[in-house]
Amino acid sequence: MKKKQCKFGVLALLLFAEYGFAQSKDSLSKETSIKEVVVVAFGKQKKEEITGSVQSLKAKDLSNLQNGNILQGIGGKVAGVQVISSGQPGSQPTIRMRGIGSINASSDQLIVLDGIPYSGNLNSIAASDIESISFLEDASSNALYGSRGANGVIIVNTKRGKSKGTQSFSKF
Repeated sequence: MKKKQCKFGVLALLLFAEYGFAQSKDSLSKETSIKEVVVVAFGKQKKEEITGSVQSLKAKDLSNLQNGNILQGIGGKVAGVQVISSGQPGSQPTIRMRGIGSINASSDQLIVLDGIPYSGNLNSIAASDIESISFLEDASSNALYGSRGANGVIIVNTKRGKSKGTQSFSKF
């Protein structure tokens, strides 16, 4: 008699376990993920695949600047980036990423404009022409751009023209 009770108990347990698995739902199908893409030295990568510190500003973040000065518009919007102005009339503010790297050497960042190193001032680029600005702030920028990227890299992508069909003109 004990044998029958033992078999019945195991059978009830198996049926319960099978029933429990039949009722499970996949809750991940309702979740959505945002895929953010960052432009780096060798192309575009997903933000979650990059090991370094990368922060980006889009055109909408720069669209409502008070005075049209890009550098002052960046101030306070990107963590680890300081915009310091000297207070002299007509002088350009300077950018410091993660503090001052050296006492004697230059603390200027490498500016890359559409994939080409740019030696001019960032304020000479119109804010309305900028699509995105990315800031590479750590040692990965040094590995990608060499010693020129030791103080950080600012990657600026400008807006591109888009074709929306053709226009034709005929004269009779």
